[in-house]
Amino acid sequence: MSDLKKEFSEFSMEMRKYLEERAEIIKLDIIERFLVIFSGLLTIFIAILLFFGLFLYLSMSAGFYIGEITGKTSIGFLIVATVYVAITVLILIFRKAIIVRPFMKFVLGTMFNNINTDPDEDEGL
Repeated sequence: MSDLKKEFSEFSMEMRKYLEERAEIIKLDIIERFLVIFSGLLTIFIAILLFFGLFLYLSMSAGFYIGEITGKTSIGFLIVATVYVAITVLILIFRKAIIVRPFMKFVLGTMFNNINTDPDEDEGL
């Protein structure tokens, strides 16, 4: 009887250790997935900021260039603004295919795929 209690006690302790370690692994996995999503979004945000600066200078250049061709700077900037309005309307029309679906694929792919398939492999962290 004493042996049975001892074995049950050892089993109980091992089970408790296993569950605690499993909970820790799950926490670390959630943190890793969150950080992958966050770093991806941060990268996209920085790329958008850099693109915005480039876009601004190119827009100014195009406005002045078209203004020289037409003889009026205001006409050049009006044409550039019209092109941007058309692009904005197209983006709004096709926003699911351009923005929503790729973002959902990125987030869901990160959440439901194994990030690190080999636990012994360290990706330079």
